[in-house]
Amino acid sequence: NDHATLQQFCKGSAPSSPTSCKSQYCPYQKFSIKPAKFNFSQVSGYDAGKKIEGRKRHIVTDSLGNLLDAIVHTADIQDRDGAPAVIESVRDSYPSLVKVFADGGYAGDKLRTAVAHIEGLAIAIVKRSDSAVGFAVLPKRWMVERTFAWRNRCRRLAKDWEATIASSEAWLLIASIRRTVRLVARA
Repeated sequence: NDHATLQQFCKGSAPSSPTSCKSQYCPYQKFSIKPAKFNFSQVSGYDAGKKIEGRKRHIVTDSLGNLLDAIVHTADIQDRDGAPAVIESVRDSYPSLVKVFADGGYAGDKLRTAVAHIEGLAIAIVKRSDSAVGFAVLPKRWMVERTFAWRNRCRRLAKDWEATIASSEAWLLIASIRRTVRLVARA
């Protein structure tokens, strides 16, 4: 049926799928989101690094910026503590994945130790140069930043309107499916 075909296309099993992650390298990053002014959510935390109360979205994308996997949790969970769950999940879905690029917030032995049991997976930390002044485009990291920008164009994702984490994750998936359907319709 049509729904199963679209689902396989979004999962990357179709041969011409944009999410097939042919390069075997995927960027990964998190994004803190502020709750809406009248959010009735009981599940939020405080991100001391960004000084924001709300939730964090951890996403993994392919090189084209298509969402491979995402996890939403309270903002008070450190980046390195929230990362292993989404990395393990994406590796289960995409066993050919050999390298994940992450930003400087994931540097250190804590994340490497947490995902050390995954064979054949390397984590590369993309850090900003010490000599860089002002805005600088970082290799590989811009891909996931672009995906966050695409998702934030969806009004429900610009702020955290959802009462539950499951609902927040569902809206991330809906926004991703909407973008994929538009790409398929244009092709």
